[in-house]
Amino acid sequence: MPNEPDGPLSPVEAEVASRLRHVAYEAADLDWPFRASDVIDAVPTRQRTRHPHRTSWRQARSGRAAGAVLVAAVIVAVFFVPLPHVSLFKRLVTTSTPTSVPGTLPSTVPASSTTIASAPVEIRLVLDRTRLTAGTAIHGEALLTNTTGNSITVNTCAANGWLWVGLTNEKVGYNPANPLILCRPTVRLSPGLNRFSISISTDFQGCTRTTSEATPQLPSCTPKGDLPPLPSGLYFTKIVTAGLPKGTRLLSAIKVTLLPASSTGASSCRARQIALGNGPSISPASGEHAFVVTFTNRGTAPCTLDGYPRVRLLTSSGADLHMPQVGHSQYTTTAGPRQVLLGVGSIAYVLVAKYRCDLGPLKEASRLQLTLPGTGSDGVLTVPIERASGDIALCKGGTSDPGNFIAVTPVESTLTAVLPK
Repeated sequence: MPNEPDGPLSPVEAEVASRLRHVAYEAADLDWPFRASDVIDAVPTRQRTRHPHRTSWRQARSGRAAGAVLVAAVIVAVFFVPLPHVSLFKRLVTTSTPTSVPGTLPSTVPASSTTIASAPVEIRLVLDRTRLTAGTAIHGEALLTNTTGNSITVNTCAANGWLWVGLTNEKVGYNPANPLILCRPTVRLSPGLNRFSISISTDFQGCTRTTSEATPQLPSCTPKGDLPPLPSGLYFTKIVTAGLPKGTRLLSAIKVTLLPASSTGASSCRARQIALGNGPSISPASGEHAFVVTFTNRGTAPCTLDGYPRVRLLTSSGADLHMPQVGHSQYTTTAGPRQVLLGVGSIAYVLVAKYRCDLGPLKEASRLQLTLPGTGSDGVLTVPIERASGDIALCKGGTSDPGNFIAVTPVESTLTAVLPK
């Protein structure tokens, strides 16, 4: 009598034993090429063990055949028949896969030892402000980094549109219309960083003139027939693309807070009201090269600045250094944007900072081109770079060089507010 296991079978062991018994029962029901009595007679008994010469050659051969078939059936069952968490092959190749909960925003997957293929194109947004009154547009840039080393043609007609950015939350969706226009693709992404200006509407995408047909997604139009502003609350940016290569990576969504349409008084500052200047020199941290930009209201009425200005560094010949802009670094405040009421003659501040060029400078910036928050091409101003704590330059290290990013603070009402705490 074989030894019994010391304890009760585990659920896995019990499942294996049950499957093996099942295979044995099925084997008994098959139409074998020999008689059942031959198999039974071929199994040694105590008497036949004592007198093995009584078992015939035919019976012995049939017994060996039956044993071989049974062993083969067991091997197939254990190694190839899918058993819950038992199949050796399944156990060897199965890995855990991150899952997401429907209806939630995607989260960052923790880093693992598995090598992830780099995306051919990465898309990141830079917005001039993330807290504003509903019904006013957000301006910014989409930064598309082509990592392939070769030029990429966007495989769609540019007249159709190929890059859209909108706002969405659990109550409001964003689904841009894409009219079909036949033409040859005309948009090409050069290797490295590519910039495209964007404008994000904070109005509904559609409305109805029939009040009885209004819904939360399709509200009634305004009395003038215009699109109504989105409800106040927290939103996230949503990027929709067409014609980009498979594997394009959309980096993290940006939070946007919309305020009720009646919550502000003064209008946003326009370029004709603002004079840019260089602020006082600051005491830099280790490795920091930075300078302060001032905004002075030269208009006849108060105005508001709210958010991040869009910044470009230019050489003396006017060439853009194409340095990506980030919102925070170790050299700047970590506070988010807030509305600054700029009275007539009052001054607001922005800090522009970067890390030094450890491998040496490639091209030096002499001017700063700045787009005011809440404006488009009509809000562009230029100022020479003076009183900087170190050279403001493009570094030789390429796109991965830490000195080839510029951190820009939101507009603040005091100089100390733009500095790190």
